[in-house]
Amino acid sequence: MSGQFVPYQLRVGKGIDRRLFFHTLLKCSDHINIKKATYCSMPGPFAEDFKAIYNVLKVRDFIAIENDNDTVNRQRFNWEFDKANFSYRPSNIFVRDLDTEDCDSFIIWLDYTSPSNIGKQMEEASEVLSKLQSGDIFRITLNANPGTLDDPGEDRMLPEKAKDRRAKLLSRLGVDIDLDHDPTMYGAKKFHETITQCFKYFANESFQGSTLEFFPFLITTYQDGPHKMVTIAGVIFNEDEWRKFLEESNIERLPYTTCDWQLRAISIETPSLSDKERLFIDARAELDWSSERIVKDLGFKVTDGGETKQVESIQRYLDFRTHLPYITRTAPGF
Repeated sequence: MSGQFVPYQLRVGKGIDRRLFFHTLLKCSDHINIKKATYCSMPGPFAEDFKAIYNVLKVRDFIAIENDNDTVNRQRFNWEFDKANFSYRPSNIFVRDLDTEDCDSFIIWLDYTSPSNIGKQMEEASEVLSKLQSGDIFRITLNANPGTLDDPGEDRMLPEKAKDRRAKLLSRLGVDIDLDHDPTMYGAKKFHETITQCFKYFANESFQGSTLEFFPFLITTYQDGPHKMVTIAGVIFNEDEWRKFLEESNIERLPYTTCDWQLRAISIETPSLSDKERLFIDARAELDWSSERIVKDLGFKVTDGGETKQVESIQRYLDFRTHLPYITRTAPGF
């Protein structure tokens, strides 16, 4: 519900994240009735993810979650397909009114940005999960920028401020979770793992007394402007259904799925490249050049850091280039 004036094509990490999710849903579609699902998300003024899931997975029923009336009007103006419910519906109203009895199944994506409201966000997610049924799919995006836990102007080394970051996070959550005390878990590289641990706690609490559980199948992390984000997607099943689903869908064979809480999130941060740079790299990738060789042939940095960082960055581009959204010139001079 933020970033409504920024197109997906300019939010590369978010664009890749969405495409990986839909590609994973395509893998699930032989075993979960995706076509008859009701898809609920915060789609922005152009409802880009509605259009994408309509085209790729033939979903026909949509509910938008939105707290800005002007954005709702733009959604209605830009929509050109079948059934979609666009109206003023903030996340708390959506969660309160969600009735899972009237639909075959649900795919729900709660896309949050505000780090200070993480407690409310986790509570909303927990309430949604408690209403979902076997075969429903849930996805959540959360802010994983640890700097948002610091006081303005604070300038201390991580070992000194990690304890305060941990305490402030727990205060925002409003629950006493046994979070890791390791200072590195509150730094930029690993904080998304801490946020994932928090969500796991709330997800487990949602199904207390039930045989159902939330099983993750895709956990990603990426940079969205100044903030690191983490997205967790999974399905509601009991243990036996989950094992059968893994066996029949072969979802674990996808190179980026994370079908276990113990697996690390997939970093999908890719370098910002010009068209000429992309063509240069793509041509060498088609010749099976390694990322190390491509970095040497480029002869300049495409991101911050030393050679190892350059190689990692190019490798991520090679891994996710087919999922990259791009805007390119369509005519000379434009």
